[in-house]
Amino acid sequence: MQKSVVIKTIIAFTIAIAICICIILINKFQYSIDYSKNVRIEIYTGKKFEINEIKEITNEVFKNQETVIQKAGAFQDGIAITLKMIDDAQKENLIIKINEKYETELTVEDIEVYYNSNVRGRDLIANYYWLAGISGILILAFFVIRYHKLGIIKVLGTILGIVLLGLILYLTLISLFGIEVNSITIPSMIAILIFSFAYLSSCYEKKVK
Repeated sequence: MQKSVVIKTIIAFTIAIAICICIILINKFQYSIDYSKNVRIEIYTGKKFEINEIKEITNEVFKNQETVIQKAGAFQDGIAITLKMIDDAQKENLIIKINEKYETELTVEDIEVYYNSNVRGRDLIANYYWLAGISGILILAFFVIRYHKLGIIKVLGTILGIVLLGLILYLTLISLFGIEVNSITIPSMIAILIFSFAYLSSCYEKKVK
């Protein structure tokens, strides 16, 4: 009977994973403007400004286009704007409005333009390889030593299964609802891992007592 339950669980788990992977492959991921192909322009005004002031200007110039605005330069007097694309007419309009707002005499030639390509998913997680690998090994070692009486294979299988399912479900939801992959996506995945380990540890503690 127990063997039958295990087999059914494995089949259900496999089907769930297969469905999630299909959803991810069909919908793919939507990357935020920071991680997709974009244009970064920098304009040094030589004057202090507030981000919300520049945001008002970009809303007029770039209409419905998403923009990310930051301060640049050692003296924070540079305007850095990241967006999908920009044409000559928008450059001229942007300069005109900045000159009107801050009484500067900037020209289109003062705009520094940088074209950035897409950031690959593998590049986003590259910095986490060693951290995730070492942490994962240490955590698995703890579970094996602490809960070996429950069966090493059973413990490892349960941990890997729940963690894998949790991560895939998380990625499936991101893909399905078109949630942008951004700077908090990977930390959120790490949070899911921590929660999964904490939950399993709590369950195992009740069994070993």
